Parts: sequence; C-alpha cells; structure tokens
Amino acid sequence: MPTLDELARHVVATSRSHSPIVFDGEEACTPRYPDADATRELLVWYPQISWPEGLRLTIERMRTALRPA
Repeated sequence: MPTLDELARHVVATSRSHSPIVFDGEEACTPRYPDADATRELLVWYPQISWPEGLRLTIERMRTALRPA
C-alpha cells in the first residue's frame, strides 16, 4: 500500500489534475499509510481489484456523473 503522499500524487496524475498537493502541519512530514484493516474486520469486506484500478474506475465514473447534461 502506498503512503498517503504517494496516493495523493497518484490521484493527481491519474485524474490529469493540476491541483497542488498541500501539506498542512508537522504530521505531513511523517509517512502515513491508509489502513483498511478496520473495514475488513467490521464489514468482512475485501477488495476485488487493485487500488490503482479502483482509483481509475472511480475517476472515470465521477467524470461521467459530473459531465454537464
């Protein structure tokens, strides 16, 4: 699993955004990793696809949903 910084950079690259990634406070200097363990335990849920593929599909779906009518 990537760090949150790596994940943010991947979101910007995958979405072809020009948005800056802003670090706020000292916590931003500490590598942090998303943790899906609670989701797995509480919901008994496991991902069926990789996170990069899920991100790509989410961005694609949001672009379609937000497209002007």
